[in-house]
Amino acid sequence: MKPACEGCDWTTEGETADGLLAAMTEHGEEGHGNLFEGKGGDEIEAMQTMMEAHVRRMIVDQN
Repeated sequence: MKPACEGCDWTTEGETADGLLAAMTEHGEEGHGNLFEGKGGDEIEAMQTMMEAHVRRMIVDQN
């Protein structure tokens, strides 16, 4: 599987869903952490939950 970030040109490759999710989460925090600036804790948590669900859907769709 080789999912790509929809916000930039970054891609990753892996064999397991957990490994891909971890890599994409790390990329999101490092590469797009500025999206959380000025947000409250509840809003950040909701954004993270939404993005995790989106990444999981991308991984499932590639299988």
